[in-house]
Amino acid sequence: MGSESLSREEAPFSGEVWRKIDDTVVGAASSQLAGRRILEIEGPYGLGIKAVPGIDRPVGESVSVGEIKAELVSSPMIPLASIQSGFAIPVRDIASFEQTGIEFDLTGAASAAMAAARQEDTLIFLGSRALGVEGMTSLKAAGSYKLGSWDEVGRSIDDIIAAVGVLDKAGFPGPYAMALAPSRYNLLFRRFMQGNLSEFDLLKEVVSGGIVKVSILKDGGVVVASGKQFASIALGQDLVARFVGPEDGSYEFLLIESVAQRVKIPEAICILRT
Repeated sequence: MGSESLSREEAPFSGEVWRKIDDTVVGAASSQLAGRRILEIEGPYGLGIKAVPGIDRPVGESVSVGEIKAELVSSPMIPLASIQSGFAIPVRDIASFEQTGIEFDLTGAASAAMAAARQEDTLIFLGSRALGVEGMTSLKAAGSYKLGSWDEVGRSIDDIIAAVGVLDKAGFPGPYAMALAPSRYNLLFRRFMQGNLSEFDLLKEVVSGGIVKVSILKDGGVVVASGKQFASIALGQDLVARFVGPEDGSYEFLLIESVAQRVKIPEAICILRT
């Protein structure tokens, strides 16, 4: 997105202020985003792109002439949802920074970035009923495995090996990546009595594509075969700050991004149910 689309040329302050804002937004969002750490990114294609194509699939209608059949095939469009989150910085704080170099408070920018990141992960993992989009933990065509209790050290390894077996049996030999709810992820750092290894250390051998914690999940998670040929995240516009203007002694900003989850082969995902 060009600076003219962000109205940055209208902002009455220096590029150094924008650098501080951009660094804060990127850092805060990166600390939260989990979907991007297990799925590859496609794009960004531009803010004006509102949808990306899905996979061509037969719709179940055909016409035959003799032995020749014409089949109706369609590629459903996946909407790129726009995510927006606003924040403000007092005019005096920015003026003070430009005059003295004293750092100004960017808590609002960080909080807005974290909110946008959590909204993105909610879309990726849980989907959106309003948009009619399934998340990775709600895909009807995905494989699944029911987790047991992880109260006993080592039980997580048995469960994840079994979940990987579901994908292996479906024809996806790996490598794999995994996303877990905090209640499950945090247990992986318990250590065995012998060897001084944690469950996380051992699971890295099974799930070599990465193991991430997803703050928006209450329990369970997913194991996914790595590679954008199976699933990816499409970006129209990556998260960026737009200048809105002065308001009540502050400068107003709007964080914007547009994103979609593209699951091309749902069978390459195993949902960890509880």
